[in-house]
Amino acid sequence: MDLFGPPTNCSAGHSTWYFHMRRPVHGACVAIFIAQCCLKLESLELDHMCEVTEEMAVSLCQHGLKGLQRLTLTHTPATPKAILHFHSETLKLVSFSLFILLSS
Repeated sequence: MDLFGPPTNCSAGHSTWYFHMRRPVHGACVAIFIAQCCLKLESLELDHMCEVTEEMAVSLCQHGLKGLQRLTLTHTPATPKAILHFHSETLKLVSFSLFILLSS
């Protein structure tokens, strides 16, 4: 699974890692691992994950996504309560994108 993108802002001593889930991930374990290991994460893209629920959003924020500035959900459904939780808990969030494919 390809999880890690290039670090940026290394000159200041703080690396920001970009994660892209390029393969289906079932469950929140990988996302929570990312939140725990990357407390200064600024941008996160979750692609083809299971539905992001309020419980998952609470867990991700509790484990370290408070500094998130950009959150992108691609082909990853999210409940309205999860979106509201990210909005209220990630105070630096300036961009939230949700891309889904509507099927018949």
